[in-house]
Amino acid sequence: MKHLEKVPDAGKRTPKLPVRYNYTRLKNRIAEKFHFASNLCKTLGWNPRTFSQKMNHYIEFSQTDIAQLIDVLGIDDNEVKSFFFEQ
Repeated sequence: MKHLEKVPDAGKRTPKLPVRYNYTRLKNRIAEKFHFASNLCKTLGWNPRTFSQKMNHYIEFSQTDIAQLIDVLGIDDNEVKSFFFEQ
């Protein structure tokens, strides 16, 4: 049997980002408009795993991501902070 070299850090998760925003309103709006995050991801052409990592604070949402979500979820300008930047 050939010996397989162990890859350093294999299986370890990326640490969560230091700032964790509350995405409860965002999750609720996704459920209201798309029923499931997977449906939202299909609509936007996003990878569901990457989206999950963003929702769980492993990767930050980019400005482009936020702009696309605002558009597709019908979020008003005066509501943006409560969807994306509440701690």
